[in-house]
This record gives sequence, C-alpha cells and structure tokens, in this order.
Amino acid sequence: MHMQLLAATLGLLLLLPAAAASLSSGGGWRLLNTLKLDPLPAGRYTQTRLAPDGTVTVVFNGNAGLRLARCADATCSAATPPHTLADTDPNPRFIRMELDGSNPVMAYGATNDTELHLTRCHDPLCQGSTTAVLATSERVRHCDLLLADDDGEAVVAVGLSDTHGSTAEQGSRLLLITSQRNGTVTKKTIATDPVPFDTNSTTGLPTGGLEMPCLIPGATPDDEAHVAYWDVVRKSLNVVFEATGLEPRTVVAAKGFDIFGAKSSPGAWVRAVRAPLAVSRHKIAVSYFDLPAGALFTLICDEQLQSCEQEEPKKIDLVGHRDVSDFGAGAFPEFRQLSGMPGPVLAYFSEVGTGAQEQGLLKLLSCADPLCANSSVATLAHGHKGFGRDCSLEMIGCAALPQPATLTAAAFASAQWETKSPG
Repeated sequence: MHMQLLAATLGLLLLLPAAAASLSSGGGWRLLNTLKLDPLPAGRYTQTRLAPDGTVTVVFNGNAGLRLARCADATCSAATPPHTLADTDPNPRFIRMELDGSNPVMAYGATNDTELHLTRCHDPLCQGSTTAVLATSERVRHCDLLLADDDGEAVVAVGLSDTHGSTAEQGSRLLLITSQRNGTVTKKTIATDPVPFDTNSTTGLPTGGLEMPCLIPGATPDDEAHVAYWDVVRKSLNVVFEATGLEPRTVVAAKGFDIFGAKSSPGAWVRAVRAPLAVSRHKIAVSYFDLPAGALFTLICDEQLQSCEQEEPKKIDLVGHRDVSDFGAGAFPEFRQLSGMPGPVLAYFSEVGTGAQEQGLLKLLSCADPLCANSSVATLAHGHKGFGRDCSLEMIGCAALPQPATLTAAAFASAQWETKSPG
C-alpha cells in the first residue's frame, strides 16, 4: 500500500498490529488510515495521549507556537482543527505531555531555551490554561514529565547547561522539579558536571552535558520515581534510583569507550517502560541509542537490586546518521506499553543514504514480551531527510476495529508508506 503526501506537515497513522506470535517472528503492521492533521508546517516534539472518553489529544510545535488538536472519534478519522494555545511560547521545544483527567499538562523549553515552562490546561481543548516558569537563567536542554498521582502533582526532570560567568561557574546539571496544582514548587539537583553542553564541530556529537532525562514511575503511586540520563563526558547511561526520594542512588547502566578509533557512548534518547505488576514488580525495560556506535539497544534494570547489570545490553537496530544536527538517530522516540500488546512498542526515527539520497525513516520496535527479550523492527514509512522524527504513540480501540490499533503521530515531509502484512 502506498500513499504520497506532498507537503511538510504533521501526520497521523492508524495501524493494526499483527498477532503476538507474528510480532515475535518478525511480523508487521497493516496501515488502516492516515490523516493530515495540520496544513501548516508542523510536528516537532509531537505528543499523543488517550483521554478517558476514548479520543486522542495531540500537541506539537506548530507554525505559530504550541498547537493542540483532538481526534473527533476513536479511529481518528477526523480531528478538531489545530489551534495555537494562548499565552504560551511561540517556539516551544522538547514538549512532554500527560493528561490530568482529560486536561493536558505540558512541560517544554521556552524563551529561546532559557526557561522551562509548565502549562496546565483548564479543559480538554485547552481553551484556558495556566503557565508556570519552573527554571530560568540556564539553557534548557531536554525534559521529561510525569504526573505522579491523582492530585495532579507534576514531576519534571530537566537537563540544564550554563555557559555564563567564569569557567568555574559553568557546567551542566540535572534538576528534578515537583509542581502542585496550587502552584507550590520544590526543586532538587540530582546530578552535576563541570562541562556544559556543546557539540563537536566536525562530528556533530555532544561533547558535554547531562542529556535527555527519562522519568521512570514507581510500581505504585506511593513508590519513588527514578531518572535515567546520558552522561556525555563519561560516555555512560546512568540511572538514579529513587530520584524523588530522600536517598537517591546513581548507577551506571551501560558504559561506553573510545579505544583505537572504536567509539561508544550509550544513553541518547533513553526511554523506559515498567513490566506489568503481574510479570514483575521491579523489572524495567530500557531502550537507548549509542550515537557514536550508530545503534539502538535495550537492557533490563531491577529497581529492587538498584542495578542494570544482570544481562548485557541487546543490540536491536542500526540507525544511520549519528550526529545531533538534525535531532540525530532516535529523534525524540517514544517507548510505551500499549493496552492489548504483548510487550512495549518503541516508535523512533532513523536515516539512510547520504546527500541528495538521504531519507528519513519512521520505525517501530515491537516487543513480543514485557521485557523485550524477543522483538521485531518494522519500517512504517520513509520520506525526505528528517521524515519520521518527533513521533508519539497511543493505543486506541473501538467496535469498528477487529482489534486495538496503534495511532502513531510524527513529523512527515514528502512521504511514501511501506507496510508489512501480518504474518
């Protein structure tokens, strides 16, 4: 099945997954529907979340700022016209969204990445909202958002970089911020490094920074959350267990190297999914990219043991170009356990080719079990350079579908879909 989209835009794909047995043996996905969501150039930092009424909310960086739309029905055959949220930043970056009931809550970099904002919508369409400035005076790199309980407590992890003042005053830090609905904010620094974020002018790879934090919820709302992040200088993927608690503990989950020209630095675009309680209370599946090695990996962490060293990381896929000049391999992936699926699913961006032949790919890693011991990778679509980046996932279902389907949103340039039939 092929479909051509001619304009740079934000698109939605409705995908029907193969049976679990087929997924474990390399089966694929069947494309049911596509929807051009925004006629304007749009789609950076896309986030999708399922509301209690069964419809999906989509937020993204659009031509005029922070944009929001909602699917009109369970299969997203149409959507409300996207609108720009009033009193928000004109160029929000690193957007993360969760729903407080049906109302979106969003964390993002603002004011040319010099501030971290948290916007709480007062209604599902965000016709009204309140925005708080959570951090300022430092460069906002990436952030992640977790709604910790039914009271709407928002936990934000953010990487900050400071290049002001003397060398001794510069550096990077990882900040954990808790924001209550009533406006009360608490902050604590969970990691620091004297080297600020920068990139190598030749390779495009970072040379410093505490990058791309990922919040991992506790097993229950009463349990402490953890944070995973990429320590660029030390070439390591680190996990801060019980980061929201009184006694956080940092461990190295994966360690890189630079030996005789061979380079490795694990931790970019780290994402994590807890195993269902019925499988294990303490196991966590983690995905990450090693940009110098050009590969996607998974590993398993155990929060009870506060360790990620029981098994070697598993190489999943080669991901093409590896710098961060165009968001790099991975490009804001999303790793989620979706209802009705045998294991978590990772949507991510990759690239192939060079020069005029370079193409962007939107890919899905489908795990056949909760800890991703077995998995398959499918290329959903390909297009011009940058196609498929900033993707997000949600599982939907209704009587019109033979089984639950996955809604995937991503930034689409001129595109041609490639899908695999089940089996």
